[in-house]
Amino acid sequence: MLDAHQLNVFVTAAKTLNFTAAARQLHMTQPSVSQHIQALETHFDMPLFIRSGRHLTLTAAGEMLLPMAQELVQLSHNIEESMESLKGEIFGHLFVGCSTTVGKYVLPFLLAEFMRRHPKVEASCYVTSRHQAMKMLCEGNVHVALASAR
Repeated sequence: MLDAHQLNVFVTAAKTLNFTAAARQLHMTQPSVSQHIQALETHFDMPLFIRSGRHLTLTAAGEMLLPMAQELVQLSHNIEESMESLKGEIFGHLFVGCSTTVGKYVLPFLLAEFMRRHPKVEASCYVTSRHQAMKMLCEGNVHVALASAR
């Protein structure tokens, strides 16, 4: 049976094309990443990466697996968030877009207070032009956009 954690390791390794970098991102050791990848390759009975020294490339099987693995990993995160929300806790990842002025003078204080109240939420902030922040909101790339008045 597939393991969501193994798939997350695979997705991270496929994005970085480097087991050491994947290990750093996942707060794991490089041998542990290699073991997870080998377990998946054993499960599917085919290689997912072509290993050439320290250089990695995805095999055709790896290329085929990647989008499905990304979808399953995202679904796994969504399940975790949904179950945590039943406990009345806010959990997940907040994406914020904001204009330069707001990003410099207002957002740090708002975000610090929000993070203090909701420690299980991770946040990513995109400081950009007012127009770009609103565009990101309209396209669904951020959950909220903040900008100063003209």
